[in-house]
Amino acid sequence: MRATLLISAVILSACGPDLSAEDPDDLELGTAELATPRAPAKGLMSRTFTPRSPGPAFSALMHDTVVQVSWTDLEASGAGTTSGGYYAAGTHGWSVLESALAQGYAVRLRIKAGGEAPAYVKRIGFTRGVGSSAALCPDGGVYVYNRQDARGVCVPKFWDPSVIARYDALMQEVSRRFGAAPGLREVVDAACMTTYAEPFYRAHGDTGSNQRLLDAGLTAGKDLYCHQRAIGIHNRWFPSVRTSLAVNGWDLVTPDTANRVRMGFQPTYDFLEGTGSAAFRMTSSGTPTTTRWPGARTVLGRRLVLQNNGLGEHDVCTAPTSANVQTDHFCYLSRVAQAGVHSVGFQTETMARLREDATGAIVRTEEEGVRLAIANALTMHAAFVEMPSGFEDWTSTTGVALLRRSDAALEANSP
Repeated sequence: MRATLLISAVILSACGPDLSAEDPDDLELGTAELATPRAPAKGLMSRTFTPRSPGPAFSALMHDTVVQVSWTDLEASGAGTTSGGYYAAGTHGWSVLESALAQGYAVRLRIKAGGEAPAYVKRIGFTRGVGSSAALCPDGGVYVYNRQDARGVCVPKFWDPSVIARYDALMQEVSRRFGAAPGLREVVDAACMTTYAEPFYRAHGDTGSNQRLLDAGLTAGKDLYCHQRAIGIHNRWFPSVRTSLAVNGWDLVTPDTANRVRMGFQPTYDFLEGTGSAAFRMTSSGTPTTTRWPGARTVLGRRLVLQNNGLGEHDVCTAPTSANVQTDHFCYLSRVAQAGVHSVGFQTETMARLREDATGAIVRTEEEGVRLAIANALTMHAAFVEMPSGFEDWTSTTGVALLRRSDAALEANSP
């Protein structure tokens, strides 16, 4: 059996591992963590902050929120693969973050890359009209289709060092503008995402999308390289701000299966823990070096926030073990949360899905669907839940009471 999850109430080192001398191609891991990271976002929160007057349920208890913006709303595209520059303060997506901070919220900032990256980033590594995605993405990028939501997007070669360099520059700009703002508690790691800010997902079982990613040069090794670089980038630019990472099974594209993908949580576990398939640092060509990868949890220490973005009424792990934490992301998150070192939480399914049964029939009220999901989160010792759109304007006494109780219970679990 692979190394089991080593989670205990230990005092983590104030500094991340200094690997800069061993790996001159990637200096980010030599950056020290401050002894006391900022308090994490906690309790119930809106998953998408909007600058408006909130309803009674929202205003009664919401002190934390997610600010979600597209990369394209922060940086303009120039000609070819040249940036058009970052938009000015007070405009575009920057104004949304500024508004949330000005209103006193504790903010988790989620900048969506992937399909919402600027056009110039998507052009990196592509020749117009060439490749298996050319007809669907004529201006560059790989066409990835999400069957669940019947949605297709053009994504950049997120594993390409030149694309990663642009993400690095974006995080540097966020740090420059807001790194000293005490209300900025967390920045989501979305560097390697495709459709959603769940960066271990690619296209699930969509064979065409997986083949197009293979055609563009993606391999399992390059995918791992992207994730290792992303953790290093966040470590470098956010020494006190926490980094939130959405974890689940990893869609690793491969040419040797019928649908061109292998899916499972074990590779994600290895990446987080520095074991098995992710025991070593990767090169940009997707080959392992002789330098150990210590694991994302070790690199970021207490600054790493872990979450899953698909919590429903049946999603729970009541008995994590040394075996199932390696194969089940809910069991892993529950075990990590129990240790009390990392902040752990969830984003629920949409309100519509929380109300439905397996056939799609509506069988429960909004309040009941939300209650079941939050109960599962608390069973797994969660410290926060990103709520589905629609709860903000609840006015019923029972609904507001549910939110108050849940918010207090979640905040009590915050490390």
